[in-house]
Amino acid sequence: MKSLIVNEVTTYHIDALTDFAEPRIYNTESDIIYEGQIPHAGYLLIEGEIHFIKRKKVIQKIQAGTLFGVAELMNNSPIKFTVRILPNSKVSILDKSTVKEILKEGELEKLPLALQQIAV
Repeated sequence: MKSLIVNEVTTYHIDALTDFAEPRIYNTESDIIYEGQIPHAGYLLIEGEIHFIKRKKVIQKIQAGTLFGVAELMNNSPIKFTVRILPNSKVSILDKSTVKEILKEGELEKLPLALQQIAV
């Protein structure tokens, strides 16, 4: 299994991506991707925090302004740890059809790096 690809994005990218996927607020702690699972969506963390967990230990913390899981979604690659979103975190959820729509409509050089890499 591969590592999860994580990319920080600019405010410009956050605004552009939220036009495609309305942000959602998680009020409770939730596992959004399970270890060994191929993600059903990529995520753009707008506010709050997300933890990557392996063997019940936090191995990485992701802060706002981060896009992750998109490459794994588009390549059908399983994730090697659990991804947990903390309470009061806001994310845009980018399913496969939304990512394809973004790639189709976006100018390549204006896309976040994670999406540029998928487009090529």
